[in-house]
Amino acid sequence: MVSVFDRIEPYFQDAVVAGVRDLRTGEVWSAERGKGTRYTHMDGTVVVKTSGITEVDKKTHVLFDHYGTPEAGIYNKIHKLAWGKDLGSNGFGLCCVSDGVFDAFVGPLNPWEAGAGYLLVTEAGGWFGNFGGVPYGDVRFEYVKGRLPTIAAATAELGKKLVALLK
Repeated sequence: MVSVFDRIEPYFQDAVVAGVRDLRTGEVWSAERGKGTRYTHMDGTVVVKTSGITEVDKKTHVLFDHYGTPEAGIYNKIHKLAWGKDLGSNGFGLCCVSDGVFDAFVGPLNPWEAGAGYLLVTEAGGWFGNFGGVPYGDVRFEYVKGRLPTIAAATAELGKKLVALLK
């Protein structure tokens, strides 16, 4: 995962380009500010969008990072209403939200995951914020040791509903 910002002390909204490459398959997800998110595979490159899902129900596919947080209760709340899965790779999970394979991601992210994930998901039409419901766009990007509690959702409406479930 990589992200590039256009300021020395950037906010998430200052991300200019981001990318993720699956080293096993060579697939690449990339985003450029104002130009959308793209998925490149052996058959070519396509512009991708999030799923557009707005409701939390058993048809909603939510990815979790089970290993990054001690608050298992968070996931139990969502599992009661939606289908959940942990892929084992947060970067790949954020790509799957950006291209509509999954509807949301819930869990703590390392700063480098959040930096690239923010641009990939928002350029594909999604919402990216914290467990308190604050969108990351106006949040300062800081390369810190701690992990950031994150919700990446197909839509702002879905993101707000997931935030409400976590309270």
